[in-house]
Amino acid sequence: MEKEELRKTLELIALKGDLNARLKQYGREVDEDMASFKLLSEKFEGKIVQDTIRDLEEETRYTPLNRKVTVEVQAGNFEVHLPIIIDEIQDELVPIIYYLKKDIQRLTTIGGVLLGLGFFVLIFGGLLSETIFLNSISSEVYAILSWIFIWTGVERLLFDRRALQYRIKLLKRLFHAKYILVRMTTKKGTSKENPID
Repeated sequence: MEKEELRKTLELIALKGDLNARLKQYGREVDEDMASFKLLSEKFEGKIVQDTIRDLEEETRYTPLNRKVTVEVQAGNFEVHLPIIIDEIQDELVPIIYYLKKDIQRLTTIGGVLLGLGFFVLIFGGLLSETIFLNSISSEVYAILSWIFIWTGVERLLFDRRALQYRIKLLKRLFHAKYILVRMTTKKGTSKENPID
């Protein structure tokens, strides 16, 4: 044990001036793939499940997506059935992911239509400005309108969809996470953790 502590101390002394090396060392030591929530009562449904999912999503947001997450369910001295808790969380995640996928489809459709409309206005404006008396003014108006449509379409396709796709990946990771039950018992002002798989 003392050799391990001495090794860590020597590593820290060697890394003292090198920020990148210290960040790497910290990343290896930190247990980032763990999330947890506390059960305050036996009742785990509805709004409580939704709040728990929101908290777990926020807690795991900065964990790299290629790493699996373990969710620690902390419960007191009351009856808790871990499979029921997992089912409640997964049952709540299914409609959330479904409607997020529907939103992605909607954004794809809207973005494609706006992009097509923008190109149509650009082409139509270019052709029409050649035949109208005030061609310089009308050509600028058509160009501005077309770029508004094109940019809005690109924004929907590239930026708005990406945020929803990232959220779906986070929620899918929570759906497939490993859940463990930890009993939190208190005796004379101290808490005791008893992990149960």
